[in-house]
Amino acid sequence: MRAVRLLILLATAAVTLGLLAGCGGSSSGGTTPGTATGSASGSDSATAAGAGSGTASCSVAPASLVGSALGATLTGPAETRNGDTVVVCDYQGTKAGLVKVRIQTDSDAASFAAEKGQFPAQKMKTTDETLGDEAFSNVLGGAYPVTTVVARKGSVEILVTGKAAVAQEKALITQLFDRV
Repeated sequence: MRAVRLLILLATAAVTLGLLAGCGGSSSGGTTPGTATGSASGSDSATAAGAGSGTASCSVAPASLVGSALGATLTGPAETRNGDTVVVCDYQGTKAGLVKVRIQTDSDAASFAAEKGQFPAQKMKTTDETLGDEAFSNVLGGAYPVTTVVARKGSVEILVTGKAAVAQEKALITQLFDRV
């Protein structure tokens, strides 16, 4: 059962991120491992590399912050960069499985609308959400639903996908908007 859940989550994350992967410049891969638990810590602070500089970084989304918002104990993040403006942060949890946070710092209304349009094109229903300047969610149901929430505020776009509720992912994105 656990392998089936992981396979569903990985397939959903691959489709979701594949829809949004084309934005943000040239690709340069790399990972930045780390470990933290799901309780927020006062030592987690946004760094100059992530906060307000236009450079996307997983430093604004430590595992303790992400885990606390989603109600999970997570390790990570493993960071994959796409130029300076897009970063994907992968976290792992015993119960949560794979959680992905994608931060983009050069989004606009037109590119957001185009990305949102790719979900129905892949037969993935979206629901408009109230968050930032614009937002939507997608829930792939079944026994082990996987939720994706994508929101844009100004030029910052954040995607969260995992096995958390829409409300939890929206709360995480709200916190991350304050840190980017």
